[in-house]
Amino acid sequence: MTDQTFFFLAALAGWFGLIWRFEQLRKQLKAVCESLRAEIAESAGNEERANEIRRDWREDRDEEKKLNRRSLILWGVIGAAALAWWWFTAGQH
Repeated sequence: MTDQTFFFLAALAGWFGLIWRFEQLRKQLKAVCESLRAEIAESAGNEERANEIRRDWREDRDEEKKLNRRSLILWGVIGAAALAWWWFTAGQH
């Protein structure tokens, strides 16, 4: 493996690590926002609205997990295909 390939793979891994951290931060901020909305509704005396906000947030979270699982499967297949392509063409240089 050449130095250029190593640095490219290291940069790619760093990029994906950064994207993953931003995604975790987005999820945390969304959870805090929904929690605050529910607390505000609850403190205003509207318990039904607070429960509705919490239920909607759980449904959205579950749907997002389902979509994320599909995305991970897709990227896993793409990654496996790329690895197989690299493995079989690496010996032909």
